[in-house]
Amino acid sequence: MANSPWSRGPQRLRRVDRDSSSPSTSADKKLEFVYDYLGRRVEKRVIPWDPSLGQNGDWDEDNPDYVRRFAYSDWLPLIEYAVTDPGGPNETLTVLRKYTAGSM
Repeated sequence: MANSPWSRGPQRLRRVDRDSSSPSTSADKKLEFVYDYLGRRVEKRVIPWDPSLGQNGDWDEDNPDYVRRFAYSDWLPLIEYAVTDPGGPNETLTVLRKYTAGSM
């Protein structure tokens, strides 16, 4: 079973970690979520477990498998971006998906 820390206020998932009672493998992933002030998820990070880090392995926070960012109009999701080099000097956003709802 995974550990699931919750944020204060509305119950929003911030992170999902591996179960520390089971052995880690390179297939293990950690999910991290970022929310804006309205409670909308604006970022998702998928972080791999690297058994070569530290003595017993660790999460490779510097090299996430992928990062997604989300743009909204009110509560409606509009765009999902793939992020390359997140937080780095060459960070770029590439439109991955566009969403529409109703008539415009």
